[in-house]
Amino acid sequence: MAQLATRLAAPVVSTANGKGILPEDHAYSLGAGLHPPSTAEFVADCDVVLAVGTELAPSDLWNGPLTFNGELIRIDIDPVQIVTNALPDITLVGDAAQTLAALLPLVESRSDPERAYKWRARIATEAEVEAVRGCPSWAR
Repeated sequence: MAQLATRLAAPVVSTANGKGILPEDHAYSLGAGLHPPSTAEFVADCDVVLAVGTELAPSDLWNGPLTFNGELIRIDIDPVQIVTNALPDITLVGDAAQTLAALLPLVESRSDPERAYKWRARIATEAEVEAVRGCPSWAR
């Protein structure tokens, strides 16, 4: 995941179960959790979302389903799971590590960390404000 994120200059958000797939201090990591409003806004702002091995389940999406304004590509080893909770534009059924490794040489390298920095700062600021309040607005 780190190699693909770096090659694409693509910000990465993980679910709670996927935490650690990309180190939190990685330049393109936006952290774990799909429930904060700013994370949902980030996903809606994307041209392409690559969802790897995630259910996109209600337990991750406390505020309701995500809005995909761009294309949704899903990678999952389970052909049933790959169309559960969100219908993808493209499905890649297979082992996540092997599929990501196969994609790596097919994508062009990009160098634009600004988008990741912008969203990382926005998500972090939202988390700090909510921590000061004592209870996130999305959890009330």
